[in-house]
Amino acid sequence: MRSTGESPFRKIARNWNVDSDRLMHNGEPQIPLHISIQNNSGSVEHYYHFLLGFLIPLAALFSREPPDARIVLIRSCGPMDRHLRELGISGLTTIDKVAHRGMRSQTDGAEFVSLQGFDFGPQNLTYNQDGIRSGVAFVRDWLRKKTDQFSAEIVRSWSNRSPKILLIERGEPDPFYFTEASEGKAAGNRRRTIANHSKLLVALSQRYCACCNLVLERLSLAEQIAWYSSADVVVAQQGAALSNVVWMRPGTAVIEIAPTATQHYPTYRALAALTGVRFAQIPQADNFAPVDPSLVIEAIEKVSNLNSG
Repeated sequence: MRSTGESPFRKIARNWNVDSDRLMHNGEPQIPLHISIQNNSGSVEHYYHFLLGFLIPLAALFSREPPDARIVLIRSCGPMDRHLRELGISGLTTIDKVAHRGMRSQTDGAEFVSLQGFDFGPQNLTYNQDGIRSGVAFVRDWLRKKTDQFSAEIVRSWSNRSPKILLIERGEPDPFYFTEASEGKAAGNRRRTIANHSKLLVALSQRYCACCNLVLERLSLAEQIAWYSSADVVVAQQGAALSNVVWMRPGTAVIEIAPTATQHYPTYRALAALTGVRFAQIPQADNFAPVDPSLVIEAIEKVSNLNSG
């Protein structure tokens, strides 16, 4: 007699309130892999905690256990979801964060994996060196074709002179951060900025022939990887832009402009050390104060041992 019982994957879809079509791949039902990633502080809807506390741990797992064509369910990371989509991993599916959390109580027929983030937090003041390196390698390899295309375009943005200086300008935050759905309010230049950024850019451009100003807020992950991989020195205010030090080449340098109240934070100094990137810090009176361009130039010369020649 033919069974009329509900199939396991349809039961999962019903219990999780997910369209069963989302659990299909190539017309075949899939028992999904539900992955929970616990970052150590902050919100994965913001870039630093997304990159170190979510994406790279996930990539480190995939480097050991390739996802192939399996359905993998992860929580939505708000505006950061675009970077997940950019990876183009078949079967990687973002679910509303509340619904994703609720799925953990429905264990029948599904596989659950829990990962720990690599970001800094009150109980985690050291970086997982092996995990970060394997996750970074996976993302690089997965996006290599796109990154190489952007790198070829970026070469034309630099002059043939060295050092290649990349100055990061904080841009306007995504409107999402001002909604009730956001886990952490404000971002971008609403959180911090450099009052005389344009003056700093002029000073660096006069001193160094190869100097580019970059706003990251709307760039793809592949574009960010390409820019940071190409730079000899990155200058950025303390914040998520410095997370991209993981894409820089060993022996290059990063200058952190840090407000006085948070100069003691080891977040990016430690990340630079892990990746073999030289590090220097410039003081800023507060989150929105101006910065002396001569101090930035002095730091660049000191930390990189470079001459503009």
